[in-house]
Amino acid sequence: MKKPAIFLLCLLFLAVPAEGKTLPVRKENVNVNQLHDELLAAFPEWRGTPQPDGSFKDPLLKVESSSEEIFLTIPEEAGEASVQQVVAAHLPAPARPAESVEPAERKSAKKKLKAIGFTDAEISEIFRRP
Repeated sequence: MKKPAIFLLCLLFLAVPAEGKTLPVRKENVNVNQLHDELLAAFPEWRGTPQPDGSFKDPLLKVESSSEEIFLTIPEEAGEASVQQVVAAHLPAPARPAESVEPAERKSAKKKLKAIGFTDAEISEIFRRP
C-alpha cells in the first residue's frame, strides 16, 4: 500500500519545475529592465518556450528588485561566473539622449565579455540601444 503512494509522490516531485538559484546583484546604478534584456541576449535559452502569440511560457530568468537590492533567479546549472560577467559589463543607458557612456568603460566591458567566450554578435546585442 505504501509503494504506490511513494511512487506518486516521486512522480509529482519530478513534474514540478525547478525554481533555480537566486543571485544577489551587488552593483550600483543598475537599470533593471536593461539588465534583464542584456542577460536574455547573452543567454537566449532563458527566454522560455515560445508561444504562437510571440510571448514566452515558463521563462528561466527572473529579475526582482526592491529599493536597495536586485536578485536574479537563474537556472540551477547556469554558470554564475558568466552571469556575473554580464552584470559587471552592464552600463545603464543614459537618462537623456545627450549623455553618453564613457568609451573606455564600454571597451573594458566588451573585452571582459569577449574573454569569457561571447561572440561579437552576442556582445553587440547586449550593448544595443533600446
